[in-house]
Amino acid sequence: MKEIIKTIVLVILAGVAIFYGIKFNKVNERMDVLNSQDSLQTVQVNKFDHRVHDLELKFKGRGKHIQNFQSRLADFDKELDETYNKFNNKVDSLDYVFQAFKSQTETALDGLKQSQTELNDRIYEVRKESRDRYQDLRQLLRRTTRKVSSLENDLEDLQESVDQMTSEEE
Repeated sequence: MKEIIKTIVLVILAGVAIFYGIKFNKVNERMDVLNSQDSLQTVQVNKFDHRVHDLELKFKGRGKHIQNFQSRLADFDKELDETYNKFNNKVDSLDYVFQAFKSQTETALDGLKQSQTELNDRIYEVRKESRDRYQDLRQLLRRTTRKVSSLENDLEDLQESVDQMTSEEE
């Protein structure tokens, strides 16, 4: 019986050893698969790390470009402000020039209007004087014409009288 027990124990031990051997082989195979997957993951992680590193370098480069762009943009803003101020100064000076020109023009126009009014008044006076002189000359001409007529009549009368007298004397 001892031997049966020993044999059973040995069979059990052999079965357990075989069972553990099979399990150990499965675990080893699984470990091999996991190791290969782990190496794949490590390769992928390394590739990812390289990509992240490359992106960091690109971002640093882009960051420098962005900083350059920001500084150029600030310079452009300053230049734009200076140009805007210069333009405003030019517009203000042009406005001053236009105001001065407008003032001078209005003064000159007022002077011209005054001169025109004075000339119109003088023309009216000259026209009135000319009309009056024309009327006076017409009246004088009528009087002179009447006087000449009267003198001619008187001369004719006198001529007739002289003719009569000469004829009577004869």
